[in-house]
Amino acid sequence: MIRAFGPTEFLFLLEGARWTILLSLVAFAGGGVGGLILALLRISPSPWLRMPAQVFNRNASDLRILRGLQRLNQLQ
Repeated sequence: MIRAFGPTEFLFLLEGARWTILLSLVAFAGGGVGGLILALLRISPSPWLRMPAQVFNRNASDLRILRGLQRLNQLQ
């Protein structure tokens, strides 16, 4: 039997929306900070600082596991 949609269910949906927005903002900020650090390393005059950024940029496109994460999350 299906329960009626009441105020408790509505509050549960609002809580889920709040967490979704919060986690999206955290991911956005973290990605921005990580991208800024990577960009600053990439334009650094020091080869010791440039090298890790270049290796990351060269290898990030080859990480096939990152392409399948969305599908993996959908399966869980």
